[in-house]
Amino acid sequence: MPELHSPLAAIAKPGRYGSATGSAKTGLVLTERAPPNILQIAGWADFESAVAPLLDHLGFPGIGDYRTTQSREGRHLFRLAPDRLWLLSDTLLDLPDELIPAASLATLDITHGRWVIEASGPILEDLLHRLAPIDFRESQFPAGTFVQTAIHKTSVLIWRHAPDRARLYCPTSGTHALWSFIADTAAPLGYEVAG
Repeated sequence: MPELHSPLAAIAKPGRYGSATGSAKTGLVLTERAPPNILQIAGWADFESAVAPLLDHLGFPGIGDYRTTQSREGRHLFRLAPDRLWLLSDTLLDLPDELIPAASLATLDITHGRWVIEASGPILEDLLHRLAPIDFRESQFPAGTFVQTAIHKTSVLIWRHAPDRARLYCPTSGTHALWSFIADTAAPLGYEVAG
């Protein structure tokens, strides 16, 4: 597989920015990172029954819902639509061919099509509320929850994978503009870019 290169190398420079430039500590940290392996699995009318053997093989009890991430042994499953899933994994997935029947399922490695911006810290919710019109309070959007939305006219998947951490999976082609918009939005709060 070709090596991944950061679309943010020129602008995501480590340091403190915004109103917290002179302070010793910030309440918000932005980090850019390469995505894990992302496999998109899609199907048709019989999707749920067609994908069941594959999910069983991976240890997932079913396709899940449209808001809750299923996690098992370093793999994370997101149900994006009635007939589409994302499977994230830190390791390459070597799936048996018999578990992906060509007539019923289509798989596509979209790893190169996404980049990850991670926001973390005690004022994470303040930033997220400024980015999208969604209730990101922990009581309504707890760890393990995800949402699909648009930020600055860019479709993103936001996954709150820990109480004070969220990962934004964005199209690689829109990452530069999205990072600039997030940085501008975070400036009044003050933020740090981690190296």
